[in-house]
Amino acid sequence: MTGGCKCRLGGREYWLVYTADAYFDIQGAYGADFLEKLRPGTRDAYEVAVGCLLILAREGELCRRYMGYTAAEMLTEEDVRRCMLPDSIVKVKTLVNEAVLAGLRVENAKVSDEPVDLGLLEYEKKTVLD
Repeated sequence: MTGGCKCRLGGREYWLVYTADAYFDIQGAYGADFLEKLRPGTRDAYEVAVGCLLILAREGELCRRYMGYTAAEMLTEEDVRRCMLPDSIVKVKTLVNEAVLAGLRVENAKVSDEPVDLGLLEYEKKTVLD
């Protein structure tokens, strides 16, 4: 399955997928700047992370079912809140970001500090075979 990422929580594995429904549900609940709201180390950022995780996991499970996999239990808010330890908060925020980037088909989203050879990039664009 493409367009998502895996998450382990409470000994179970969930698939996080940023579908169009997830896009609208997350923006409706947390605003268009939800990724920025994840950044601080605050309770509000934690709440956004939990909410986004639940939406992404729901969509991941619905995609699995649609693809013919045996239905698994949906991730619940209770599961998240009882299983998440403080050291997992940053991991969950990272997973939310990864799922969103995968859903948007953003490749190589990691920022590099290395200098970029603009001439080489332009040459590579001109020599790509379609």
